[in-house]
Amino acid sequence: MTLPDSNGRAALSPRMVARDDDISLLALFNILWRDKFWILLVVFLCAVVGGYYAYGLATPKFRTSTFLEFAVEEGGLLDLESIVSSLSTDETSLNTEISKLRSRETLEKLIARLNLTDDPEFNFFLREPSSVSSVRDFVKELVGLETELPELSPAKQASVELRHTTWNLRKAIQIQIQNDTHLIAITTTSASPARAAEMANTLADIYIEGRRKEKFAATEEALDWLSQQLGTLEDELSKQQNRLLVLRSETELVSQENLEALRFQVQEFRDRVKARMEDLTQAQAHLAALEAVVGQDRKLVVEAFDDAALRRLANDLDTAQAASSANALRLFDARVATVIEQQGVEIDRINRDVQALVEAYQTLEEKNATQAKNLQRLEQMQRKLNVTQDLLQTFLQGVQEVTVQAGLVRADTRIMSRALPPLRSAAANGYLIMAASGVLGGFLMAMALFLREAVISRIRSEKDLEDLTGLPVLGQMPLFPNRSRKSLIPYAMTHPTSHAMESVRNLRTSVLMSSAGEKPVQVIMLTSSTPGEGKTTLSILLALNLAGIKSRILLVEGDIRRQTLSAYFPGSDAEQGLVDVIKGDVALKDAIYNDEKTGLEVLMGQYSAENPADVFSSSGFEQFIAGARETYDYIIIDTPPVLAVPDSRIISSHADATLYAVHWDRTPRAQISEGLRQFQMINQTVTGLVLSMVNPRGQRRYGYSSGYGAYGYGSSSYYNS
Repeated sequence: MTLPDSNGRAALSPRMVARDDDISLLALFNILWRDKFWILLVVFLCAVVGGYYAYGLATPKFRTSTFLEFAVEEGGLLDLESIVSSLSTDETSLNTEISKLRSRETLEKLIARLNLTDDPEFNFFLREPSSVSSVRDFVKELVGLETELPELSPAKQASVELRHTTWNLRKAIQIQIQNDTHLIAITTTSASPARAAEMANTLADIYIEGRRKEKFAATEEALDWLSQQLGTLEDELSKQQNRLLVLRSETELVSQENLEALRFQVQEFRDRVKARMEDLTQAQAHLAALEAVVGQDRKLVVEAFDDAALRRLANDLDTAQAASSANALRLFDARVATVIEQQGVEIDRINRDVQALVEAYQTLEEKNATQAKNLQRLEQMQRKLNVTQDLLQTFLQGVQEVTVQAGLVRADTRIMSRALPPLRSAAANGYLIMAASGVLGGFLMAMALFLREAVISRIRSEKDLEDLTGLPVLGQMPLFPNRSRKSLIPYAMTHPTSHAMESVRNLRTSVLMSSAGEKPVQVIMLTSSTPGEGKTTLSILLALNLAGIKSRILLVEGDIRRQTLSAYFPGSDAEQGLVDVIKGDVALKDAIYNDEKTGLEVLMGQYSAENPADVFSSSGFEQFIAGARETYDYIIIDTPPVLAVPDSRIISSHADATLYAVHWDRTPRAQISEGLRQFQMINQTVTGLVLSMVNPRGQRRYGYSSGYGAYGYGSSSYYNS
C-alpha cells in the first residue's frame, strides 16, 4: 500500500525491502512455459542418453530366486526340542536370519565355494580398464594425483580382493520375507543366467548346512553338559549315602514311635517333679506356721501342730499339780521341738526326691532332644538322597535320549523352490529407462529454472516493482531502436506516433496528474540507482513531449560530473553552463542552448572545482530554481544516480516531482530498495517509478502482458511505428 506525504505524493512504503513470499502456481507455470523449449530439449537429450545407456552400454543382467521355508520343529522322537531350541518364525527372528544370510562370513563361504574372486563381474581387479577409468586416471594425472595402486603383498592383495568381491556380491543379492508366509526369497543378479541360479542355490545350501551344523553342535554341547551333570550327581549321591550311614552308626537306632514313648516319659517325669515341688512348698509352709506359734499360747500351739501326743501333754499340764507342772511343761516343749524337727526332716526328704526327679527329667529331656535332632537329620538326608536319585535318573534318561537322537538332527529350514537359470534379461526396459531419464532431466531443468528465478532478483513487471517498493509505477519505457545518442532526438521527431513515444505521453500524463487538485508540477527531477538505466533518455523525451504541447521547457543537466547531455545535441558546445549560472557569473538566458529542431532550451552541465554536492546545496542553486520557475512552464532536471553520489537527494528538495528510473530485468531489487531508502532518510518522497528500457518480446517471454498507456502493446492498429 502506498503512503501519501503532505504534498499528496507517494511516500516510500516500509515493505519496499521485503519480497512477496507467497508462492503463485501461475507464476511457477509461467516460468516453465517461458523456457519450455529448453525444457523439451533437455528432456530429449536425457532420453537419448538413457536410451544409449540402456541399449548400448548397460550389460544385460539376469535375476532368479530361491525360496527358503522356515518352520518350527514339531518335536523329535524323544522331544529333543526341549533340550536344543528351534528357530522361531516371528518377523524379528526372520530378519535376524536374513542378516546372517547377508553377513560377511556367509558371503565369503559362497565366494570360496564358487571361486568368485576369479570372476571379473565381482572382482573388478580382473576387469579391463574402461573409458571411464581412463578418463579418471587422466584427470588424476592432470591434478598430480597417483593413478596406480601401491604395491601390496600377496596376502594383503588377496584380502583386498576378497573384501571388494564381498562388497560387490552383497549388491547382487536381495533377500526378502514373503508377506504373510514363513518364506524368504533369495534373489541374485548376474550377467550369466547360470551363475545367477548357482549363486542363489549355493547360498541357500550354505545357509541350511550352517543351520544343521549349529543344531548338531548344540546337540553335542547339550550331551556334554548332561554327561557332566550326570557325573556330578553320581558323586553327590555316593557322598550322601556315606554320610547317612555314618550318622546311623553314630546314633542310637531311633524311630518315630520310640521318640513318642520317650516324650511320654519326659512328660510323666515333668508331672512328678511338679507334684513333689508342690509337696515341698506345703511342707515348708507348714514348718513356717509351726515355728510362728512356738512360745505362744498352748491352745494355739496345739491347734497349729495338730499332734495327739502334744494334745495329751497339754491336757496333763492343765490337770497337773504344781509340783509336777514343771516336768509336764518340759515334756510339752520337747514334743514341740520334736515335731518341728520331724517337719524339717520331711522337708529334706522331699528336697532329695525333687533333685532326683529333676536329674532324671533332664536326662530324659536331653535324650529326647538328641534323638529328635538325629531323627530330623536322618529324614533330611534321606529326602535329599531321594531327590538326588530322582534327578540322577532324569539326567540319565536325558543322556540316553540325546544319544539316540544325535544322529537324527536336521535343519529347521528347507529349500521350497530352487532357482532356475532365467530365460530373459531382468534389466529394466529400455523405454522405461528413456522415459525415466527424460522425466529426471525435465525435473532437474525445472529445478534449475526455479533456482535461477529465486537467485535473480530483478524487476520484470510493474507489479513486481510496486510490490517491492509500495510506490506507483507511472509508466513503462520500451527500448528505443536508435543505435546512438545522436539518433535519439531525430527518431523521436520522425516517429511521433510510435509505441515508444506513446509511452512517453502516458508518462507525461501520469506525472502531471500526480498532484491533481494541489500545486501543479513544474520542476521534475529524474534519477536512478546506478548509471545506464535510461534516465537521461527519459529526461530528453519527457522534455520533447512537454514542448509539443506549446510549453516553454528548460532541460537541465544536473549530472555535472559526467556531462553526457551534449552528446544528444550536436553543436551545443557552449562555454557557459549550469555552474556559471549558479555562481551568478552568467545570466540564465546567456547560458542556455536553444535547439532549433526541437524548440528545447537546454542548460548543459559544467565542470566545477568545488564539490558538486556543495554547488547544489548553495543558495545560488536555490535562486536559480526560483528564477527558472518564473520563466519556464516546466523544468526537467537530469540528476546523477542516487547510489553513486548525493547530488540527486539534494536536488530533490527543490523538485515538485521525483521520478525514479529502473532498468527492466537488470537493476537488482536490493539496489532499488537502497536507493529509495536514501530519499527516505532525508524525508524526501519519490513521486513514482518508471520501468525503463523494457524489451517487449522479452517481457512477453517471461509471461507478463505489458501495456503502455491505455492500450496494450499488441494493439498495433493504434500506432504507426
